[in-house]
Amino acid sequence: MHYEQMLLGRALTAGTITATAFIALFIFSNWAYVRDRLLSATVEYEETGWYDGQVYVKDPEMLARAGPR
Repeated sequence: MHYEQMLLGRALTAGTITATAFIALFIFSNWAYVRDRLLSATVEYEETGWYDGQVYVKDPEMLARAGPR
């Protein structure tokens, strides 16, 4: 009985570590997307519900505020 509880505890711990690692990876990948858009000299965006292909070009002052690449 004690051995089974120990195996269950190890399985739960491994599952928790795996789930936490996947969540951290998901958050990191989303912040990488935000960082790339902040540091990019141009940003594609839509003004309407349809893709109209607008591209915003950042001025040098705005790029300087984003920080070094």
